[in-house]
Amino acid sequence: MLGAIMAKQSVRGCLRGKALDVVLVGNVTRDRVRVGDGPTRSLVGGTVYYTGLALNALGMRVGVVTKSAPSDRVPLTEELSDQGVEVMWWPSVQTSRYEAYIP
Repeated sequence: MLGAIMAKQSVRGCLRGKALDVVLVGNVTRDRVRVGDGPTRSLVGGTVYYTGLALNALGMRVGVVTKSAPSDRVPLTEELSDQGVEVMWWPSVQTSRYEAYIP
């Protein structure tokens, strides 16, 4: 409970003064996708990534709270920031990963 209260205060401090329509909380992921016999592609993914970009494209003011390994911070959050999404990033020991194979 104390961790949740501290996180809530930190989010308020980071996004203070910024009027947002929605704040999304979750992991931006490093995805590996392979279709059939094709090459494996490395992509940015995760629900908050795709939802954040979609809501932003619809004109909403969006904030994303996420975490990843420090080495993945820029590659995983750069497009969100470039598109105008407010990103609050937390360091993690490792980045969430997702692998998909589509036959």
